[in-house]
Amino acid sequence: MSTRRHRKPASRAKLAVYGVAITVGLVASVLGGMPTAKAGPEDATSDDPFRFFLGRLFPGVQEAAPERTHDVAPDSTSAPAASEPLVLDTTPSPDAPATPDALARQRLPLRPGTDIGDGEIIPPPDGDPDPDPDPGSYSGGWSGDTAVTVHRFPYAESEVDSFKVKDGLQAAWNLGLRGLETQLEQQIEAESGGTLYDVDVTLASADSDSLLNLTVSPKWKSVSLFYMVGGHQMRAKVDADYVSDPTATMDFAIGLRLDLGTDTWPEEPLDLRSAEAVVMPDSNGVNVDGDWTYTVGKVVRWLKNLGDVDSVEQTIADGFTGRTSDVEPSVQGPVDLLNNDLESLISGLGTRVSAITPYYDDETYRLVLRLDTRPTVYQSPDAVMAR
Repeated sequence: MSTRRHRKPASRAKLAVYGVAITVGLVASVLGGMPTAKAGPEDATSDDPFRFFLGRLFPGVQEAAPERTHDVAPDSTSAPAASEPLVLDTTPSPDAPATPDALARQRLPLRPGTDIGDGEIIPPPDGDPDPDPDPGSYSGGWSGDTAVTVHRFPYAESEVDSFKVKDGLQAAWNLGLRGLETQLEQQIEAESGGTLYDVDVTLASADSDSLLNLTVSPKWKSVSLFYMVGGHQMRAKVDADYVSDPTATMDFAIGLRLDLGTDTWPEEPLDLRSAEAVVMPDSNGVNVDGDWTYTVGKVVRWLKNLGDVDSVEQTIADGFTGRTSDVEPSVQGPVDLLNNDLESLISGLGTRVSAITPYYDDETYRLVLRLDTRPTVYQSPDAVMAR
């Protein structure tokens, strides 16, 4: 007969208790962020049966868990690193689970431009550029193409006429060429105080290559033109000290600057505010053709003034550079002819023009004179079309 003792099998009640405890531990580990998975290897062999069984069920999680360097409270969360985006960490309720998913949901990213320090809105660093303060404005080279349009409110504008300003300027310049030559000869001789005499001015004709610049502002209802014609020449005798009078020759260009406005309507379509001509000596400057006495005279003149004296060439060039002359009386006639054409066009529209707005069309490269027919009181589209 054997004397070996056998252990009694565990009762059903005890097995049930152990089963319930294991099940509760598994559920707690999942809902509670699996604290047993972060336990060290020594915890798996502790006296706590729950930790022992959980360590056996999840061995891979224990091995992958990083080693702790310092104690951290179970319910605390570490601050985000400096490179992480700014987040808003809300305070969880005491009963809320401290799982990683729950903590991630509590970190809400801020809207761009929000400063949680003072509640102010910070504008984005790369905002939209400022809108054009004067849409339709322009300054630069121009072919002279011009269109007249009518804007029948509330519909889009339509073109009613077109012309080329450059052709008109060319014709006006060439028409008054001989009279302008005589005017310049008298003016140069008078303003030189007798230093220049026997003045002879030869002006070149304008052509399609003559420079034309445009500056237009719809906001200020202004149009400025700069029309330059080159190839002119002046020859004159020079009354120089200690020398026989040499002949000076100067090549130059003349620029015609016109400033007009449309803000005087309905008195007139275009108001000539100012018109002036400016003399610009050519890059070749001034040449003086004299005999040997002129060469000797230059030396005597230099010695007399101890070198502090400009040459005759430089004196003449400085006297003409930037010199302006008022030519408004000469330009007013062509402007009046253009105004007559515009007034005839406006009269044939059969509607009241409240304003004339100039602007530059970037698509067609034209100056546009828009005739605005916006009524002073509202009118239905049917009433506008009925007219």
